[in-house]
Amino acid sequence: MEGKLSSSLKTKMNQQLKWGDHAGELVEYNVELGLTTKLSSWFDLALFYRQQYEKKGADWLEENRPHLNGTIKWKWNDISFSDRSRVELRIKENKNDIVRYRNKITVTCPKTWTKFNIQKYIADEIFIDSDKGELNRNRLYVGLKAKPHEHLKADVYGLWQTSEKSDEWTDVYVVGAKLGIVF
Repeated sequence: MEGKLSSSLKTKMNQQLKWGDHAGELVEYNVELGLTTKLSSWFDLALFYRQQYEKKGADWLEENRPHLNGTIKWKWNDISFSDRSRVELRIKENKNDIVRYRNKITVTCPKTWTKFNIQKYIADEIFIDSDKGELNRNRLYVGLKAKPHEHLKADVYGLWQTSEKSDEWTDVYVVGAKLGIVF
């Protein structure tokens, strides 16, 4: 859910559920709340807080994650671009705190289809943890987003995530969907 507080300030609340084992088991959930201010037509600044629980074996481990986001936006030949830089403090249960940098570049096609304003997009996001100082995760998104009503938005996407752990890279493939209410 998101809502405008003024012409340059909005608030947003997200809840996310992640399913594993071929969608048979809930493996992660989180709730995130924050504020975004539009500092100019091309730059937004946001402050968020996420509380997350991830299942490891039979236990649920908590992580608290405040993060600051700066997003630069521009257009070229009606194609929309955004470049979001995020710095997050990861406060994990039973582990040392670390800072992680994330950068997500999104390209959205200008053409919309149907009365639901469906648009294609592609995005790439990199992750760099402060403890190692090197790239340890990459996400590539391909999706369709829509705004079927002024108070409703939707997103369906495919995601290819590759992550490094113990000098070995592993791939994960995800099909995701988002539904948002806008006030």
